[in-house]
Amino acid sequence: MTLREKYKPKSLSEIIYPNSATQRRINAYASGNLSGNIVFHGSNGTGKSSAADLLPYAIAGKSAYVETESLDEMMKKDDIKQYIKSTVNMARLTGQKYFLVIHEMDNVKGRMDKLWTALDDVAGEVTLIVTTNEPAKLHKSLLSRCKLIEFPAISPAAFLPVAQQVLKGEGVLLSDIEVLKSLNVYKHLGDMRRYFEVLEDLVLLSNDAK
Repeated sequence: MTLREKYKPKSLSEIIYPNSATQRRINAYASGNLSGNIVFHGSNGTGKSSAADLLPYAIAGKSAYVETESLDEMMKKDDIKQYIKSTVNMARLTGQKYFLVIHEMDNVKGRMDKLWTALDDVAGEVTLIVTTNEPAKLHKSLLSRCKLIEFPAISPAAFLPVAQQVLKGEGVLLSDIEVLKSLNVYKHLGDMRRYFEVLEDLVLLSNDAK
């Protein structure tokens, strides 16, 4: 298991937010002060996928019903509109709230008209949460149905507290200056996946030195 998998956030409070504005908006959805469909956008490794996966449970707790079929599987169905309606009805009968989470929407191929039409028919009963690296590539029909929340690049300084927590958990004690020096190699990317690779190296080097 990689360090990134081992220390994956388990709640919204554990996510590293790029700024307070992004955190406030997501917390507003979690508390119910905001509602509706959302597009999380930003470069690779900024935490948007983790936020998208955790938000349904922050909103609805154990009553969250998150679609388990992939978008590709759903789009192959003869009648996606009826499938979504049936799923909504099932969720309603069991006291659950239906969420459709789609990652890397900019990579989805083919016409999406059927999906938008199906979602329009159950508006208010399905919450769509989308992640994308490039919102400009998303169809205007999707963007018109969603609110956008940006996840900018994560700075080494913002990642530092988590980095030290991970290193401490792995029995590695280094100064903030030493850790930042290593993280700064990927400062231009602001990618937490790269930062975790740095931590993997630091742990290995520490173990080799023992």
